[in-house]
Amino acid sequence: MNSNQNNEEDEERDNLLDGLALLPYYERLTRFIRGSTRHLVADGVTVVDFRPLYTVTVHHLQRQLAEEIQKIDKEDITGKHLEDIRETLHNYSKNAFLLLIEF
Repeated sequence: MNSNQNNEEDEERDNLLDGLALLPYYERLTRFIRGSTRHLVADGVTVVDFRPLYTVTVHHLQRQLAEEIQKIDKEDITGKHLEDIRETLHNYSKNAFLLLIEF
């Protein structure tokens, strides 16, 4: 493969990523899942790869935690606020662990 072909492939990939970055959050996640979910069939056995779903879930929970941190900077913490953070953090930890053991 020559250098020009590598540069063209890099530019094509970068253009695709730029395009995805412009999409709304949930549409971007939908396209990621559609493009990465695999159904493998070997010897009559179907295997569904859930890693992309875990990845999207962990990413979404990270965004939720970041939003909660922003709230802390702007307003006083309440018991309800701490409960929401605790629940989100629990879900994040559980899903991050599942993603880790899947790989």
